[in-house]
Amino acid sequence: MASRIRDLLHVPTHSATLPDPTRLETMLLSRDSAQVEQVAGGYQSVYLQVPIPAAAPLVRRNLMDMHDAVAMAAMKRSIQIDALAELELEAADTLANQLRDAAPGTAPMVEAQVTAWMMRSQAYTQSALSELVRLRSAQLAMESAELKLGTLSTTGTRNNVDQILNAR
Repeated sequence: MASRIRDLLHVPTHSATLPDPTRLETMLLSRDSAQVEQVAGGYQSVYLQVPIPAAAPLVRRNLMDMHDAVAMAAMKRSIQIDALAELELEAADTLANQLRDAAPGTAPMVEAQVTAWMMRSQAYTQSALSELVRLRSAQLAMESAELKLGTLSTTGTRNNVDQILNAR
């Protein structure tokens, strides 16, 4: 069963075709936690850097920076979660073999190990859910900020129109 699950996890899903997106996608699908440190560079090569101060107002730059930070954190976390899934599958194989080969009377000790791994697995799942909640909250915050900026822009335009009309 574990080998079938592992096979499903290793079905190729690469879709990017251009060099920079392909490098980033390869990192994200690597299941190698050593790749986490490379995400920022790969991210910026695909999604660009925050503009210089002269190119965008501070409020926009803050929003871009925060959005980038959350996106990169989620990408890093996804690599870590994939690496943890690999470890869990290896541990499951090891524990299944130990349980199969256990001498009479030692099965409870192996079962205790299994229970400990299941608790770790649940903690990893909670961590992944936490990351999803962070992503969704950042998305909602960005949408809210865009609405607020739209309101500020509309208010500024209305004031300009009022000034023009009152000048006559």
